[in-house]
Amino acid sequence: MARRRRDGLGRRQQRVSKRVQIEISRKVRQRIAIGAAVLFAILGWAWWDGGEEPLRPIAQSVDFPAEAA
Repeated sequence: MARRRRDGLGRRQQRVSKRVQIEISRKVRQRIAIGAAVLFAILGWAWWDGGEEPLRPIAQSVDFPAEAA
């Protein structure tokens, strides 16, 4: 009877798990980093801008009841 490792994987499963590891090339890592930097730059600009300027002027004003003030 074959002995199993403490993690519960047999020899064949150990070999398969070693082969399944994904190697990401330097170019792909660089593209991911550039994409993440662009995304963070856009999100940072949107946060900084904060939507202070409306896209179009407000058409009508809203009157609040005196109780709410």
